[in-house]
Amino acid sequence: MRRWFLSYHSPDQALAERLKAALERKDTDARVFFAPSSLRAGGFWSRTLAEEIAQADTFILLVGEKGVGDWQELEYDEALDKRIKFPDFPVILVLLEGQTAPGLLFLRRLHWIITPDPSSEKDVARLFDAASGSSVRPGELWRYTQPYRGLAAMAEKDSDYFFGREEKTVEVLKMLGAAPDQLSILLGNSGVGKSSVAQAGVLAALKRQAWPEGADAPPEWPQAFQESRRWCFLTLKPGTEPLRALVQTFFDTWQLGATDPERVKQQNGWIELLREGKALLRDLLDATEHRYKELRSDQAPRLSPLCRPG
Repeated sequence: MRRWFLSYHSPDQALAERLKAALERKDTDARVFFAPSSLRAGGFWSRTLAEEIAQADTFILLVGEKGVGDWQELEYDEALDKRIKFPDFPVILVLLEGQTAPGLLFLRRLHWIITPDPSSEKDVARLFDAASGSSVRPGELWRYTQPYRGLAAMAEKDSDYFFGREEKTVEVLKMLGAAPDQLSILLGNSGVGKSSVAQAGVLAALKRQAWPEGADAPPEWPQAFQESRRWCFLTLKPGTEPLRALVQTFFDTWQLGATDPERVKQQNGWIELLREGKALLRDLLDATEHRYKELRSDQAPRLSPLCRPG
């Protein structure tokens, strides 16, 4: 019987409950420590948590929309202590796609799973592989699901099944890294795979902060991308009003209500400033970064746009 310790922030309890249920469906004999059902009311929680981690076979650090909670940091520290004593003890980060990775010690040395749905069949299979030390490499996750996406463009979540364009992905990353302050545009005929290279190739690599596996890449990750896991990635389709589409994409991250008059006023103001040349894209980037700092204090990500044809 495998014992899992599932660490999560209480505001993300619904996400944790789905992952717990998925683990138990995959292995009916598994025991998943889950605070709401495993902790005794009135008990000495910190001691119980330490004991449960000591008995666990695998530790999962689940990071959802609400980030990492104070209790999670304590649990993570306890898990690291055990990992120092037992190097084979699996400590796995499960990061909800689109969220900023937490600033925790030694986090980069862990097994990362970045996913829009931690309870999906594919990602539960990845968890079991990581927990068991299986020789199945992440690149062979097609064994657990149907990888073919038809004619639809592949996105970051499909990067595990994105084959044959590793060298092209490296080429684009090198170009971006060599000229980080310039606008780079990926051009090609319709249907040749531009969107897939941009999303499942380049964006996925930036979010992992690592070159595509199996590619003939430089030994070092580009200096310009040292914080790429913390970047805020924006995707837009210019349409018939490219300036409006651009500003709307930025404003979607400002957490202003769609019908809020203040949003409409500010949005229209930025459109006019850009149209008249009184503001630059850099100004909009700076304003958005300041807005993130207002909303998230020191967790503000670095904004770096990657443009592609819609």
